[in-house]
Amino acid sequence: MSPGETEPTTNFFYPFPSAEGATHTITSSRRIAAILTNQSSTPYGLHEIDRDSTPATVAHIYPSLSFPMPLSRRLLRRIFISTGIACLTVFSAALLCDRWVASSTTSHIHRDINTLPAHDIALVLGANPLTQGRPNLFFTSRIDTAATLYSSGKVRHFIVSGDNHTVEYDEPTAMHDALISRGIPASSITLDYAGFRTLDSVLRARDVFGQSRFIIISQEFHCARALFIAHANNIDAIAYPAPDIRGKAGLTVRARETLARTLAVLDTHILNTAPHFPGPPEPIQLAATDH
Repeated sequence: MSPGETEPTTNFFYPFPSAEGATHTITSSRRIAAILTNQSSTPYGLHEIDRDSTPATVAHIYPSLSFPMPLSRRLLRRIFISTGIACLTVFSAALLCDRWVASSTTSHIHRDINTLPAHDIALVLGANPLTQGRPNLFFTSRIDTAATLYSSGKVRHFIVSGDNHTVEYDEPTAMHDALISRGIPASSITLDYAGFRTLDSVLRARDVFGQSRFIIISQEFHCARALFIAHANNIDAIAYPAPDIRGKAGLTVRARETLARTLAVLDTHILNTAPHFPGPPEPIQLAATDH
C-alpha cells in the first residue's frame, strides 16, 4: 500500500464496557482499530490495543473477545438454512401424501374388465379435449374406456364432469359429444358443468346427482386421487383406469399429480373442503330401459 493510501475496510463492531461504564468498540477488518468513547479511561490500554493490532493480537491478549461475522452474512446463512429445512419438509410431506393416496386406493382399482363389478353409474373425469390445437390423448383415452365399459354391459349411465367456467371452454359438452360419436345414447349421459376440480366432480356426483356408488374413469394416477377423496367422504367408489399416456406429456402430468395428492389430503383431512357449487340436487333417475 502506498504512503497516504487508506486501506478499504468493511467494518463490523463489537462493543464492550469499560470499568467506568464507557462504551468501547473494536472495529474489525484487515486491521483492528480501538475506538474509545472515553479516551481517558482505557481498561485495556492503548499500548496493548492500537490501530496496528491485528485480530490475532487482540484475541491473544483478550481471548474472551469474539469477532462475529457481519450481520448480513449471518442473516443470509440463517435464511439459507431455514429455506433448506422448509423445502425438505414440504418435499417429504408431499412424498408421504403421494404414497398414502396410492397405497390406500390400489385395491379399489380394477385393471381387468372381466373382474370389474357392474355398476349403474360411471363418473368420467374431465380433461381438455385439445392440447396446442391437437387431440388430447388423456381425453381420448378416457372416452374410449367409457365406451368400452358401456358396450361390455359394465355401466348403464355416465356422469361426465368437467370445467365449464367460460362459454368458450366446455369439457362436459366435449365429453358428451365424443361419447355420442361412439354410440352412447344421449339419454345415458348426464352433464356436470361444475366439475372444476376432482373434488368437485366426486362430491357433486353424490350431493347433486344422488349417487353414492359408482365407477371412476380416468388414468390410473388420477383414479387414485379421486378414490381417496371419495372414500374420505364415505362414497362407495371403485375405478377402472384408462390407458396411461407415455412420454413427456405423461411425465409432466405425473409430477403435478404429486402436488395434487398433497392438496387432496389437506382438503379431506384438514380443510374439509366443499365443492365450489354444491347444489341444488338433481338426482339421476335411471329408466328400466337404460342399457
